Amino acid sequence: MLLSYNKKEMLGLLYVALIIYFYVFLMKIIGFIFITPAVLIILMKLTGSVKWKEMIIVSISATVLILFSFLIFYSKCSFRTELYCRQDFIKWKI
Repeated sequence: MLLSYNKKEMLGLLYVALIIYFYVFLMKIIGFIFITPAVLIILMKLTGSVKWKEMIIVSISATVLILFSFLIFYSKCSFRTELYCRQDFIKWKI
């Protein structure tokens, strides 16, 4: 079976790839807390969401959830070397 894609689907993939590229680039300049909600709103708008209130709540809550999950993980590793912490995390995960 031959896969066929139309032009709109391919442009959508290109837009997502460009958004992710600029997200990584701008994260170094602007910062995670400011750029992540904006990118999530853009991606939700691109996928067809129309409720602005919902997009804002989801993007801010996802950013806070991601931020706190990383802070909790790295706070467990703060008094150890990076290599030992990674080994400890791998043992914990298995």
